Formats: sequence, structure tokens, C-alpha cells
Amino acid sequence: DAVHDLARLDRTLLGTVLTRHRASGLFVLPLALGAQESTEVTATAILSVVRLLRGMFGCVVVNLAGLQNVELVGGLMADAQQFYLVASQRLTSVKACRDMLTRLAAPEAEARITLVVSEHDPAITLTDVQMRTVLGVARSVRLPRTGVGW
Repeated sequence: DAVHDLARLDRTLLGTVLTRHRASGLFVLPLALGAQESTEVTATAILSVVRLLRGMFGCVVVNLAGLQNVELVGGLMADAQQFYLVASQRLTSVKACRDMLTRLAAPEAEARITLVVSEHDPAITLTDVQMRTVLGVARSVRLPRTGVGW
């Protein structure tokens, strides 16, 4: 809807239609595409919406989850001040991150990338330093396991 109504979007309209997470104050614009809708919404259109939002809000967070569209991820990475790459302490997760970074081939973005090790477990022998080295990123943070959700 945001892509189709791009010309009408303003902060007032968004403030009334977006869901708001009470604890953080974040507005949430979900990208829940069905099979038919995904053919109509291009990476360029989504990037246009994100760029518009950046002009309206001080901080825009984009959760790419499992999205692997190189054009969209590359465009978001190019525009981002900070890029947080979330991975678990599994080899398959690190490989998926490395494959994505290889496809993007954006060495200038590496300085803005922070590896976020989700549900970090010190008992697992794959460390955040090893993960960082494999991915070629300079910074990492560890998020401990928690039972806290949205």
C-alpha cells in the first residue's frame, strides 16, 4: 500500500496508519508480501518508500529477515548509516551471511557493518571473533539468549 500511495505519504498519514511498538516507540511498516503482490512491488519501489521515510523520521530501521534480493539489500546497504548483520552461531547462518555479502560485493560498506550474534551461547565453540573474521567485518556484538519478545 505504501508503494502504491507514495505520492500521498506524509508523517501525519503514517502516524495514523502505522502500528506502534509501545516499549520502544517504533512505528512498524510491515513488508508482508503475498505471491501476487510481490510481482508488483519492485526493489526500486521499496527503496523509494524507505528514502521517503528517512526524510520524515530521524531513524529508519529495516528488518530484512530472510530477504535475499540483491538489488534491494544492496540499495539499502548503500543508503544505510549502520548495517547490522544478524547471525546465529551456526555454520549455515555464517555461510548464508557470507554468500549474501559476496553477492553484494560492497567493500566500502564493510566499515558500516556490525555483526550481531543472536542468542549468543558462550558454550558454543564458534566465537563472534571467528564469525567476524570469516565475514570480513570489523565489529560484532553478542545478544544473549532471552525469553523476552515483542
